[in-house]
Amino acid sequence: MYYKSKKIIELDRVHRIGKETPVETRPIVAKFHHYSDRELVRKALIEKHTDLRALHQGVGIQQTKATLEKRRNKQHIVDRERNAGRTTKWAGSRLLVKGQNDGYHELNN
Repeated sequence: MYYKSKKIIELDRVHRIGKETPVETRPIVAKFHHYSDRELVRKALIEKHTDLRALHQGVGIQQTKATLEKRRNKQHIVDRERNAGRTTKWAGSRLLVKGQNDGYHELNN
């Protein structure tokens, strides 16, 4: 899969993590110089989400320990909402639930 951009994207560093094995591919980690570049790439790849799944690829953002801890504390709410048939997603440490008007609202309890 290729992404063509008219804008030059600056990367501070790019490397693979983990030990090299002939069986598995290793994840690539890239640090973008500008936040706007990261969002440009991330949003372009979200549009091709089904293509990425077929290729067993994805794009993720590293979260802080504080954010991950907040998510862990709210996981029971995610499970409850999904069991009730509702769609949930994360925005940082905020838990969003899809409402009846197809908009998302924050859920705290």
